Parts: sequence; C-alpha cells; structure tokens
Amino acid sequence: MSIYTVHEPPLKAGESAPDPDRFVFVRDGFSFWAFLLAVLVGFEAATLRRFTLSRRRWNNVGVVVGDDLESAERRFFDTWVDKSWTDPSAANPSVAGGGSRRSFGMAMARRPQDSSEVLGLFPQPGASR
Repeated sequence: MSIYTVHEPPLKAGESAPDPDRFVFVRDGFSFWAFLLAVLVGFEAATLRRFTLSRRRWNNVGVVVGDDLESAERRFFDTWVDKSWTDPSAANPSVAGGGSRRSFGMAMARRPQDSSEVLGLFPQPGASR
C-alpha cells in the first residue's frame, strides 16, 4: 500500500473552489529516478556552483591545490599578497584582453631553476633498498 500527500493548487481569479483536475498527488517513499538525479547533481555540484558565480559576474582567477581548504587559502593568498598574480596584459592594453580582466597563474611549488631534483619514487644509484 502506498502513501501519498495531496496538494491543492492556489485559487485562480474568479474561482470559488479549486479544479479537482489540478490537485497533485505525491507518492511518499524512495524514488530511483530522484536518486539517480541526486547522484548526477552530486558529481556536478562544483560545476553548477562555478556556473552560478560566473553568471553573477565573479571572475575565475585561477586554480590552487591544497590538502584542505585552509592550506589552499594560505597558498593562494601568500602568492596573491606577493603580487605575482598580476596578468601582464593588465599593464599593456595592446595585449589580447586589454587589461580589463586579470588572471591568476600559480606554480604548484617554487623551485630554483637550476635544481636537478626529481620528484617521485625513482631509484638512486648506490641507495639501499
């Protein structure tokens, strides 16, 4: 046996009672299709949030990686305060973009250019295993 909630529509102008054909019956319980839509929305929630911010004219200024929100914020603002986020086109309007928007580019980690250090699990000659 199923359970339904019944929803009465608002009265239209000139109506004394709602039209019975407009009543809506909503079945209570699990819905596979709603579950599937929820899973899809769960996967795309961040994309929907970015789209909403873009429609509200927020500027996307880059991507940052961190172990958690606090470390990502710290990494971004350390570079942002250092002013290394400024787009070269902002200083030169002849560059594409005309300086009207700034973009943010951030290196994942700053290393000296002459560093020969390799990241990863590569065997070192003469190292014990």
